[in-house]
Amino acid sequence: MIPLLAPGERLEGGDEEMAAIGKDVEIGFEVTPAVKHMTQAMINDFEHVFERPLNIHDSEEVAKREGLKQPIASGMMSTAFMHEVMQNAFGDGWDRGGKVSLRFIRPVLDGDTV
Repeated sequence: MIPLLAPGERLEGGDEEMAAIGKDVEIGFEVTPAVKHMTQAMINDFEHVFERPLNIHDSEEVAKREGLKQPIASGMMSTAFMHEVMQNAFGDGWDRGGKVSLRFIRPVLDGDTV
Protein backbone atom coordinates (compact mmCIF):
# COMPACT_ATOMS: atom_id res chain seq x y z
CA MET A 1 0.00 0.00 0.00
CA ILE A 2 1.36 3.41 -0.95
CA PRO A 3 0.98 5.99 1.83
CA LEU A 4 -0.51 9.36 0.93
CA LEU A 5 2.05 12.13 0.99
CA ALA A 6 1.77 15.89 0.87
CA PRO A 7 3.01 17.55 -2.35
CA GLY A 8 6.80 17.48 -2.41
CA GLU A 9 6.98 15.12 0.58
CA ARG A 10 9.04 11.94 0.16
CA LEU A 11 9.37 8.83 2.25
CA GLU A 12 12.56 8.70 4.25
CA GLY A 13 15.22 6.47 2.73
CA GLY A 14 13.59 6.22 -0.69
CA ASP A 15 16.46 7.64 -2.72
CA GLU A 16 18.92 5.37 -0.96
CA GLU A 17 16.67 2.35 -1.45
CA MET A 18 16.35 2.95 -5.20
CA ALA A 19 20.10 3.64 -5.43
CA ALA A 20 20.79 0.28 -3.77
CA ILE A 21 18.42 -1.48 -6.17
CA GLY A 22 20.05 0.35 -9.10
CA LYS A 23 23.45 -1.09 -8.18
CA ASP A 24 22.05 -4.61 -8.68
CA VAL A 25 20.50 -3.85 -12.06
CA GLU A 26 22.71 -4.55 -15.04
CA ILE A 27 22.72 -2.53 -18.25
CA GLY A 28 20.18 -4.09 -20.58
CA PHE A 29 17.85 -5.21 -17.77
CA GLU A 30 14.34 -5.42 -19.16
CA VAL A 31 11.19 -4.98 -17.14
CA THR A 32 8.15 -7.14 -17.78
CA PRO A 33 5.64 -5.06 -19.74
CA ALA A 34 2.06 -4.51 -18.67
CA VAL A 35 0.08 -4.97 -21.89
CA LYS A 36 -3.28 -3.21 -21.86
CA HIS A 37 -5.95 -3.51 -24.54
CA MET A 38 -7.73 -0.19 -24.20
CA THR A 39 -11.47 0.20 -24.35
CA GLN A 40 -13.55 3.31 -23.88
CA ALA A 41 -15.14 1.60 -20.86
CA MET A 42 -11.68 1.33 -19.22
CA ILE A 43 -10.98 4.98 -19.96
CA ASN A 44 -14.37 6.01 -18.55
CA ASP A 45 -13.88 3.92 -15.40
CA PHE A 46 -10.51 5.57 -14.78
CA GLU A 47 -11.87 9.07 -15.40
CA HIS A 48 -14.97 8.67 -13.26
CA VAL A 49 -12.85 8.08 -10.14
CA PHE A 50 -12.08 11.81 -10.22
CA GLU A 51 -15.74 12.88 -10.32
CA ARG A 52 -15.16 15.65 -12.85
CA PRO A 53 -17.54 17.02 -15.45
CA LEU A 54 -17.55 15.25 -18.81
CA ASN A 55 -14.32 15.98 -20.70
CA ILE A 56 -12.14 14.93 -23.66
CA HIS A 57 -11.44 11.60 -21.97
CA ASP A 58 -14.96 10.33 -21.38
CA SER A 59 -17.25 12.26 -23.73
CA GLU A 60 -17.28 11.92 -27.50
CA GLU A 61 -19.21 15.20 -27.75
CA VAL A 62 -16.65 17.15 -25.70
CA ALA A 63 -13.72 15.52 -27.51
CA LYS A 64 -15.13 16.47 -30.92
CA ARG A 65 -15.92 19.99 -29.73
CA GLU A 66 -12.23 20.29 -28.75
CA GLY A 67 -11.05 19.14 -32.20
CA LEU A 68 -10.45 15.46 -31.50
CA LYS A 69 -11.93 12.58 -33.50
CA GLN A 70 -12.79 10.65 -30.34
CA PRO A 71 -12.07 10.65 -26.60
CA ILE A 72 -8.47 10.01 -25.53
CA ALA A 73 -7.08 8.34 -22.43
CA SER A 74 -5.53 10.72 -19.93
CA GLY A 75 -1.81 10.97 -19.33
CA MET A 76 -2.55 9.96 -15.74
CA MET A 77 -3.88 6.63 -17.00
CA SER A 78 -0.73 5.95 -19.04
CA THR A 79 1.37 6.96 -16.05
CA ALA A 80 -0.55 4.47 -13.88
CA PHE A 81 0.37 1.70 -16.34
CA MET A 82 4.03 2.73 -16.20
CA HIS A 83 3.87 2.76 -12.40
CA GLU A 84 2.53 -0.81 -12.44
CA VAL A 85 5.51 -1.96 -14.51
CA MET A 86 8.05 -0.20 -12.29
CA GLN A 87 6.38 -1.40 -9.08
CA ASN A 88 6.52 -4.99 -10.31
CA ALA A 89 10.18 -4.62 -11.27
CA PHE A 90 11.50 -2.66 -8.27
CA GLY A 91 8.97 -3.13 -5.47
CA ASP A 92 8.90 -0.78 -2.51
CA GLY A 93 12.08 0.94 -3.69
CA TRP A 94 10.11 2.34 -6.59
CA ASP A 95 7.37 3.66 -4.30
CA ARG A 96 9.86 5.19 -1.91
CA GLY A 97 12.35 6.78 -4.28
CA GLY A 98 11.70 5.97 -7.92
CA LYS A 99 11.93 8.77 -10.45
CA VAL A 100 10.95 8.90 -14.07
CA SER A 101 10.76 11.41 -16.89
CA LEU A 102 7.96 10.76 -19.36
CA ARG A 103 7.15 12.10 -22.79
CA PHE A 104 3.76 11.35 -24.32
CA ILE A 105 4.16 10.98 -28.08
CA ARG A 106 0.59 10.33 -29.16
CA PRO A 107 -2.87 9.91 -27.65
CA VAL A 108 -4.06 6.54 -26.38
CA LEU A 109 -7.44 5.66 -27.90
CA ASP A 110 -10.18 3.08 -27.57
CA GLY A 111 -8.92 -0.01 -29.41
CA ASP A 112 -5.20 0.70 -28.86
CA THR A 113 -2.86 -1.77 -27.20
CA VAL A 114 -0.27 -0.18 -24.94
